[in-house]
Amino acid sequence: HVNRSFYLASRTFATEHRAVLDRLIGILEETDAWADERPAEVAKMVAAETGIAEATLLKVEECSAYGLEPVTPAVVGEQQALADLFFTLDLIPEKIDVASATLPAPETASR
Repeated sequence: HVNRSFYLASRTFATEHRAVLDRLIGILEETDAWADERPAEVAKMVAAETGIAEATLLKVEECSAYGLEPVTPAVVGEQQALADLFFTLDLIPEKIDVASATLPAPETASR
């Protein structure tokens, strides 16, 4: 099981401001690479902000994976399965079509 986080934007913004999103993706890749290479520094910074013990946060950072991944058909399928489960359990009021809510990944999208 992979725990994923997603960055969201309105379809209008995503399609009309591709250059802004490309720049944002580049910055996120840079900061993720920085954090991935410096778990002790990240732990120290987060500890200072949260009051959580630095040693605890270092253990978390050493197990963390940084980096961006495109929203592939496999990812859409995983999210669709979750949406279907949530609907079956009456956690959401109507079925959701995840594929219709996504745009092509930046690597394959027209720039």
